Amino acid sequence: MTDVSKRIKELRKRLDISAIKFAKLIGSNMSSVYNWEHGYTSPRNPIIWKRIEKLVDLFEELERNPDALLK
Repeated sequence: MTDVSKRIKELRKRLDISAIKFAKLIGSNMSSVYNWEHGYTSPRNPIIWKRIEKLVDLFEELERNPDALLK
């Protein structure tokens, strides 16, 4: 398992969502998420990377400030 695969799996687990829901959030498919998490491939599309980064930023902001969604 690569560092990228660990980070993707960790993020999905922290969000407490299925691979299918994670794939939908970032505009990908479940088989790609599976392949990333198992280290077979990694995301190559820069748009997917940006979406993952934004998801990380949003999650971290919500951990720091749970009321951020109410603004």
